[in-house]
Amino acid sequence: MAAPRNSPWADAKATGPKVLFDSADGFPDAQTLPVADSGELAWAFTKPGEYRLISEATARLATGRTATATTEWTVRVGDAAVTVTPGDPVPPRMSAPSATGGRPVSPPSAVGPAATPVARAKGEGDIADKKVVIDDGHVDAIAGKMVSGKLRTLFKDSRNPADVTWREPSSVVLHVNPKAKEKVPAGRTYSFLGKAGSDFWLIPQVQKQGVVWAGWNTEALGSGDLKGPVDMKLTKVDGPGPLAIWETAGLGGAHVLYSSEDGLPDTRKVDLGVHAHANWGFGAEGVYKVTFQLSGTLPNGRTTSDTRTYTFAVGDVDPGAVTPGGGDRDGGSPGGTGDADGGSDSGSRADSGSTGSGSSGGGSAATGGGDRPGGSLAHTGGAAAIPLALSAGVLVLGGAAAVGISRGRRRTAPAGGDHR
Repeated sequence: MAAPRNSPWADAKATGPKVLFDSADGFPDAQTLPVADSGELAWAFTKPGEYRLISEATARLATGRTATATTEWTVRVGDAAVTVTPGDPVPPRMSAPSATGGRPVSPPSAVGPAATPVARAKGEGDIADKKVVIDDGHVDAIAGKMVSGKLRTLFKDSRNPADVTWREPSSVVLHVNPKAKEKVPAGRTYSFLGKAGSDFWLIPQVQKQGVVWAGWNTEALGSGDLKGPVDMKLTKVDGPGPLAIWETAGLGGAHVLYSSEDGLPDTRKVDLGVHAHANWGFGAEGVYKVTFQLSGTLPNGRTTSDTRTYTFAVGDVDPGAVTPGGGDRDGGSPGGTGDADGGSDSGSRADSGSTGSGSSGGGSAATGGGDRPGGSLAHTGGAAAIPLALSAGVLVLGGAAAVGISRGRRRTAPAGGDHR
């Protein structure tokens, strides 16, 4: 297990990844981590098969006592379907209370991936539509939910995990503030972002203090709502520069999921019950209107879809002066198209205004994707057994997200300022 060069756990002077844990040279291995820190780790498996990992975390509490929690993880590596179940839970251990007193601290009750507070979402029909500006904290910008039997493309505001708010995308301005400004790294890996050393604005895959952390979410959708995965399609980008969305791959590489530079639409499949994050790179300051469509198949076989426009105010922009939403350019009807009782089929308006442009000419990209399905995106869902597919010999877990190494798509800049 290693920290990629761009991870906060890596040595800035090192030329390669910093190895944190290695089963080849014996156990135990231990690392000291700062409180409330986070970062990416690359997990490398040399052979396919089932792995069982046992980790132990020890911390000194404010009371002076020491607490220890032990967890067993089941990881399945390879292309075969996951048929294993996690091993019996390893009970967490707590050290005895100190002689100085104080009430004993209860051990954690969950085993496996870190327990997440149970979010209290508002009612199904309670979707906020008052304008709000968000420039920090965790949100799921593209979030699917069934409303009155129809698939809706909504905005899930989970900055307060105990009081989640579902919002209309047309009511939200995401402010990618000046703290998000970065420089394009040297080398070919990130050349899709522009010339090395040039500015871009980044919503990172791993949360950064003071910068909004935007992901996507299908956790509200289950097998009773839809058959199989959801298609998440980027249909149009209007803004002063290009937009690229990519996952950080093994050892600091990049796996591009969506790019306005090589033609749109771009489509990826997202499994039901998924919560995921990636990097969002904006090539210039200004206001971006970004249109996404979610579509899926209802249990009765009909197609349901909904298209919404999201607004990003990037850089030194006054978000209060920005009008969110796409107006009448939003494709889907207010309730989405298609319903469980036999409504309309696929929603012919879903792709309006998204013909795409760029060097690839039509609606699909000439290099690396376009409107072809891109496979299921990585996720941080709650599955106990984590399936990993060997892609190029190395895999990455960012949180609980499994990503295979893939070469990033080379971009060809289109003429004009409409990055579709």
